[in-house]
Amino acid sequence: MDYEKLFKRIGVAAIILLFFGLGGWYLFLRGQSSDLEQLRNERGFDVGIPSFTGSRGSTFSNIESGQSPTGESVDFSLTEGGSDASSNETSETPRPPRLWRTSAIPVAGAAFVEVASSTKLRYVERSTGHVFDVDIVTGKTERRTNTLRPQIYRSFMTEKGVLQQSVEQGQVVTFAGEIGARGDDGFSTFNGKTLPPNILAISPAPDSKNITYIVRGATNASVVRAAFDGSKPTQLASVGTGSWNLFSLANSTVIAEKAASGILGSAYTIVNGLLNPLVRSVPGLTIAPHPEGEALLYSSDTGSDVQLYLKPSPTASPAGLQIRTVAEKCAWSTGRSLVAYCGVPRSMPRMFLNLWYRGLSHTEDTIWKVEGGGGTATEIFTPQPGVAMDVERPMVDDTGNYLAFINGIDKSLWVIRLKE
Repeated sequence: MDYEKLFKRIGVAAIILLFFGLGGWYLFLRGQSSDLEQLRNERGFDVGIPSFTGSRGSTFSNIESGQSPTGESVDFSLTEGGSDASSNETSETPRPPRLWRTSAIPVAGAAFVEVASSTKLRYVERSTGHVFDVDIVTGKTERRTNTLRPQIYRSFMTEKGVLQQSVEQGQVVTFAGEIGARGDDGFSTFNGKTLPPNILAISPAPDSKNITYIVRGATNASVVRAAFDGSKPTQLASVGTGSWNLFSLANSTVIAEKAASGILGSAYTIVNGLLNPLVRSVPGLTIAPHPEGEALLYSSDTGSDVQLYLKPSPTASPAGLQIRTVAEKCAWSTGRSLVAYCGVPRSMPRMFLNLWYRGLSHTEDTIWKVEGGGGTATEIFTPQPGVAMDVERPMVDDTGNYLAFINGIDKSLWVIRLKE
C-alpha cells in the first residue's frame, strides 16, 4: 500500500473539510451579527458618538440630539440663531416661534435678569447645577458656569447670583453662589457660601442684594433677612415649624401656609415682627402677591372645586374671576399695573392640589390675561393639539412681552411671546 498517497489524500480531504467548516461558521456569525444589529437599533443604541463641545455643554447637546420637538416646540437649531415661520428672510433679528421650549433638560428654576443692559432668561439644570443664559429675542443659549453641583431640586436667580437647594444626608442644603468674571475657558467663576441648614423656604429680594428665608429651629422657625451670601442675618419674625411659602416683595414680606385640598390655610404680611393677616381660613389657599403693589391673586381648592379671586388692595373685597385655576399658575406683569397672566387648565380633578403637588396629575393649560382694574380675564393663547403645558413657577419679563414657565410634566423650560 502506498502510504504516502494515502496521507496526501487524507490531508487534502481535511483541508477541504476545514474550509467548509470555516465557511459555515462565517455564515453563522454573519447571521448572528445581523440579528444583533437589528436588536441594537430597535433598542435605540444607534445614537452616534457623543459630543463634548457646544455653547450649552455636552450634557445638553447629547441629550437634546436624541429628541425631536413636537407641536410648537422650537426646532433646536433656533437656539443657535434660527428663525421661525413668522420671520422673513431679510429679517436682521431672527426669532424663535411664539411658543418655544427653551430647555428640554429638566431645570431647577429660572428668572429674567439684566445682563450687560439686555434681558436674559437665566436657568439652572437640575442634574448638573450649571447656569445658562438665554437671549429671549434670538433664542441663543449660552452656558455660563462649569462648576458641577449635582441634584439641584430648586433654584432662584438674580443679577447678583444663584441660590441652589439640594438634599444631602436628609438635610436641605442651600448654596448662594455669585457669577464672576469669565476665565480662559469661556466660563464664569461660580463661588459662594453654604447658608444655614434646613432652610424651609427662601426668596431673593427684588434688589438682588438681600435674601429672605425661613429656617427651622428647635421649637419654632425664624423668618430671616440677610445679605445674599448669608451675612448680617436679621430675624424678622418667629413662626411655627410647619410648611411655608415665602414672598420677598419690594415693600413687604409675605408668608403663606403651604396648601392642601380642603385644608384651611392663611397668609400673612410681616409687620414689625408680627404677622398681619392677609387672607385667613381659605381651603386649599395658594397666593400670588403683586411684587410692587398691594394687589393679591389667591385661590381656593375645596377638594371638589377650584376658584381664583382678585383683591386689588388689602381693604378691598375679593372678587371671583371666571377662570378656574390656582394662583400658583399666575404671574403679575411688571410695574404697578394690575395685569397678570395665568395658566388655566382645560380640566382639573377633585382634590387637585394634593394630586398636582405629588405629581400624580398634570394639566393641559391655556394662557389667560387677567386685568385687575376691571376684574376681567381673556384667553390669549391656546397651544396646538398635542402640546401639553402644565404651567409651574410662571414669570413675566420687565418689558411685559414674554412669559416663561417650567412645564410640570417633564420640568422643561418654555417661553411664550405674549404680544405678536
